[in-house]
Amino acid sequence: MKKLDTEAKLSREAVMSILLRVLGISVLCIAAAAAASPARAQFYEGKTLTLMVNYAAGGTTDVAGRVFARHLPRYLKGEPTVIVANRPGAGGLVGLSYLGSGAVKPDGLTACFCVVNVVAPIIGHAALKVTYDKFIYIGGAAEVNLAYGRRDIPPGMTSNADLAKAQTVFAAGYNPTAVQDIRLKFSLDLLGVKYQMITGFRGANKVLQAIAQKEANFAATSVSGYISQVKPNLVATGVAMPFFYFPMSREGGGYYAVKEIEAMGIPSFHDYYVKLRGEPPSGPVWNAFQLINDLGSAMLRAVLLQTAAPRQAVDELRAAIAGLAGDERFLKEYTRINGLPPDMVDSERGTRLLERLNKVEPETAAILKKIVAQK
Repeated sequence: MKKLDTEAKLSREAVMSILLRVLGISVLCIAAAAAASPARAQFYEGKTLTLMVNYAAGGTTDVAGRVFARHLPRYLKGEPTVIVANRPGAGGLVGLSYLGSGAVKPDGLTACFCVVNVVAPIIGHAALKVTYDKFIYIGGAAEVNLAYGRRDIPPGMTSNADLAKAQTVFAAGYNPTAVQDIRLKFSLDLLGVKYQMITGFRGANKVLQAIAQKEANFAATSVSGYISQVKPNLVATGVAMPFFYFPMSREGGGYYAVKEIEAMGIPSFHDYYVKLRGEPPSGPVWNAFQLINDLGSAMLRAVLLQTAAPRQAVDELRAAIAGLAGDERFLKEYTRINGLPPDMVDSERGTRLLERLNKVEPETAAILKKIVAQK
């Protein structure tokens, strides 16, 4: 009996010894995995991230993209190199198509810093070679636009109210489907002003030159473009003047006023219309205008990756863009260059906005097709 007890005791000791060795090996494995995880998480370490801008170098989109590129490395693990490459054309559609069509390897190393053309997918534009479900929204910045024009638009512009009397408006645009062109057409149509579109300008600088050289006399630009380029070069010299800005609408009615713009004496299009017509704008055309203006403003500075990009790249780049939203150095430089702080759009909001493009009513799509076809 004593012998059986001794054997049982030895058996228990042997089992405990085996269990301790197994536990020790498990702890070592866990520790090794933990030690390895930080290296794995640094997707961009030692790599180069290219921000592809879909408008020309020197324009407002390019300038904003380069501000993002300068500050992103501090928020990307491993502090990789971030460079900017321009691929303009067809109102931003060339760059979007290039990124989403398979021409660029979906390795997470090329992202688009884009003006997202929100009209092209609604009307089925031939120059757009991809559908937007090929992209993942990472983050970005919204920005409203405003309209300005030469003071010598016949019969002469002494105040913004004189636009209603304009005899010959030649409006400069980028492309028939570009939101800038659409804004100009919708606003002039709603105001009853006769116009002719002169489109095909490759970037805000080219439009600025066209206005300065009398190739056109009316245009729209981002607020940052107005403050940094139009105001010092055309308004301050007496060549041009602002007319109104295009605010984003509030759910349930009204709009988000931009106090910095109104402080410059520039009214919203809504208030301008009310002052001219005595009642607020309404109807299907106005609704279509609001939809495109809202989406276009929110998608003016969007960072996109391909849907096939590594999830690790998506997560790290989203975190980096989110980090910029609270970065004093980034906000200070962006504000200094653009005149206003960025209205940052997070990944959730941006994703919802992209999805709205798939839910456009047929009536709205028909109105857009008609406005695009107008000269």
